[in-house]
Amino acid sequence: AVVSTQSTGERGVMDNLVTVCRSGVYGIHNWLARWTGNHPFYCEKDTQMEEGVRCVPGPIAPSVTYNLASLIRLSPNGKTLFIGGLWDNSIRTGKVNHHEIISEGVLYQHKDVITSLQLDGQYLATGAKDTTVVLWKISKKTGAVKPHPLAILYGHNSEVTCVALSAELDLVVSGSREGVLLLHTLKMGTYVRTLRPHNPPSAMIVTFVGIAGTTGNIIVTGNVPSSTTKGLLHSVLYLYTVNGKLVKRVKLEDVTTAVYVEGDRMVVGGVSGSLEIRCTNSLATKHKLRLKSGVISISIDPRGQHLFVTTSDGKMLIITSTAKPFIKK
Repeated sequence: AVVSTQSTGERGVMDNLVTVCRSGVYGIHNWLARWTGNHPFYCEKDTQMEEGVRCVPGPIAPSVTYNLASLIRLSPNGKTLFIGGLWDNSIRTGKVNHHEIISEGVLYQHKDVITSLQLDGQYLATGAKDTTVVLWKISKKTGAVKPHPLAILYGHNSEVTCVALSAELDLVVSGSREGVLLLHTLKMGTYVRTLRPHNPPSAMIVTFVGIAGTTGNIIVTGNVPSSTTKGLLHSVLYLYTVNGKLVKRVKLEDVTTAVYVEGDRMVVGGVSGSLEIRCTNSLATKHKLRLKSGVISISIDPRGQHLFVTTSDGKMLIITSTAKPFIKK
């Protein structure tokens, strides 16, 4: 199944749309978002992807079985691919052109496999099974990650499952398998506070954390045991203020597998194919869709007009809003 989609999108210019499979095989597809005409976009599939001979640097570790899409990120300019979850605990980078991804560099710091990777501007955060979060600075001149970490954050007692960061708010949020979230400052790595959404915390695995850019609200999803059926899980969605106050808690109908947060909107996908667009300031549902297969990853084009949704049957769906953008930027 496809685990990562990104589009860099410049108006009127044919651009790259990058997809990466669980096996590491990647495709660089031609993408053009159209502003006029009957067709809202043009997408030409990369035929070399079917041959399966081009792979991203380094195989993904077999022990990583969740949040696969969070292990692969594309830089804002679309020229550098960052890869985590590798068997040797490294971060690898590759230069993206219109034909291939060229292996560029490798960084070592974590003592166990990286489980989550997130970008914001010139900053990169990585969380791992070694219970730490490492902050990195990206060079403005070259786009490469500087070799020495900006900070190493401690405090979790179990593996880190997800990270989010905001350069504007000077904030890093990390979630763990033990159900705890830690907040630190981004530039200094100073501890701020701890959030425990569920009681007891150990009964919940934090699966996603995001920061809404317009308000600084913190979005959290977690899996907890079902209260009605033994052995089953259900997902819960939490909304916190940037100061750590719980605003709302919502039990979801599907087990969450992918979340995308930006601006005043968020998109939530589930294992049974549910796809919901919600407000980040109230968690109110704005749109609902039901897909034929489970959602693996969610991304969006720079205009906020096209959703890229990959599913467990190996397909990528492009969902278009012809009226208003899904997400206001």
